[in-house]
Order: sequence, then structure tokens, then C-alpha cells
Amino acid sequence: MNLNKTDVTILKLLAKEPEKTSNLAEKTKLSKSRMSAILSRLVDEGLLEKKGWTYRISKNPQATAVHTLLKKHPSLSAENLLPETEFRVLKALRQQQTVKDTAKNIGKTERTVYKKIELFKSMGLVADLGGGTYTLRKNNPLYEDLEPLLENRVRTTPVTFDDPDTWIAWSGEGEIIIKTRNPQKTKGKIAEKDWHWKYTTTSALDHYGIHLTPPETTLYLHKEKKNGGYAPLEDVIIHLFLENNEKALEYGKWLILLQHGKINQNQLKQKARKYNITKKIIGLLYEVKPALQT
Repeated sequence: MNLNKTDVTILKLLAKEPEKTSNLAEKTKLSKSRMSAILSRLVDEGLLEKKGWTYRISKNPQATAVHTLLKKHPSLSAENLLPETEFRVLKALRQQQTVKDTAKNIGKTERTVYKKIELFKSMGLVADLGGGTYTLRKNNPLYEDLEPLLENRVRTTPVTFDDPDTWIAWSGEGEIIIKTRNPQKTKGKIAEKDWHWKYTTTSALDHYGIHLTPPETTLYLHKEKKNGGYAPLEDVIIHLFLENNEKALEYGKWLILLQHGKINQNQLKQKARKYNITKKIIGLLYEVKPALQT
């Protein structure tokens, strides 16, 4: 699961009480369509549940932990509490360790680890055992609230955009799909953050033979040292499903029918396994199979 700044804002609102899409959209000043897409993704990730027209935080361990942290520890903003390094230090310190050992185990400098340990000591989360050895205070109420996330952590996205016209549609480890109404400005920000981009999903459809003018530009952010161009056909299809595009199935069918001689179905299936959407992709291939055989 991955959280961005907007997700955290929504979760904070829902930590107070269940809300409808329209109420959340009004409070966050987002459009109803964008809010609906965000809520659907958070439901898919298991953080929210929908009952009628109302959304509330789910009751699984990870969602409950996030709920508790946002409600009981509001001063510890989730976007500051959940980054990778902090959690790796906390997980390492479930066993007694020195700063040197922890740094070696998580691949960070001793200075970085020491600064995180000092922060956690000030929060009452870490005990100094002397001789440079530290461990977690497992009887600390905050640790009890954090523990479910240490087993299966919720990640914050590594890139944020302080721009109402740019938002994250999906994020994973080292890759992000964003929507933007200011593509040139956004591309500049991407370069500043040392990421790279390609056109994907609805922004790539015209390039692959489906004439569509989407209201926003869709970009795939990654760490490869190559900018611009279009994501491969297989990736475009996968990305349509990852971002919960409501027309993903329809667009996917068109792409396969138009470009079936260029699409590597084995590669498409392999990518589907990587992103845990095998059923969706197999279903898509099954639906277009009769047309390809005629």
C-alpha cells in the first residue's frame, strides 16, 4: 500500500467520522471525479471500506493502525512517520542492536541511523541500553499502535507535487503514474527530483492508434536514465488497470486488436503477475481471442 499527501489528508478526515464522496471533495477542494478515483484506490488497497454512499476506514490491522495513529497521535503526521528509512530502523531495533550494526543491516550511514534513533528516543520509542546499544520499548503505547505497520507497512510515495492540477494515480516501488494538466511544468519538477518520465495510458493511446484527447496528460515516472517517449504497449495496458481507469478494459481491447502483431502476450502476462493483476489481463486476452482468430 502506498500513501501520498492527498491520501493522508483524506484518511485524517475519515479518522474523525465516515464521509460521502461529495463531502470529502468539498473539504479537500478536489473534483468529485478525482475524489472518487482516490477513494476507489484506497478501497482496493484495503485501507477503506464503502457502505452505501459512505466511506470509512477498514478494520484490517494495517488500516486500523493508520486510523489509530492519525486519531491518537495527530502531531506525528503520517507522511513523516511512514518513510522507508524510519521503518527500517524501527524494524531493525526490535532486536537489540548498535548503531553500527543497524546501519550495516539497512544500508544507511551511521550518522543517518543515529539521527533517527535520537528522534525515536525523544518519542519514547527507543531505549538506550548503554555501550551504544539500543532497542525498541515494546511496552510503549505508540509502539503498540505502530506494530501492525511494521509487519506490513504502508508506504508513502517518494514524490509529491504541491500542485492542484497534478496528482498521483498509482505508485509502487520506484515507479509512479501521475495525471497532470500542466505537463511542461510537471516535467520540470520531475527532473528536479531526479526521476524520469514516459507517456503512458490515455496519453499514449493516440501514438498506438486510438485517437483520444484526454483531459489530462498521463506520465509514467521511473528511475531509468531515459526521458520522454512512450511506454511499451504491454506497459500501457498494465498501467491502464493499475490506475483504476474506468475504461481500462475497453482501451486494452482496442490496443490488442490494433497492435496484436506487436504485443508480446507472454511479456504482458509476466508483467501482470508482477503487479498482481493476472486475472484482469487473462480475462482481457480471453475476450479478444475470438476476434484475433477470425
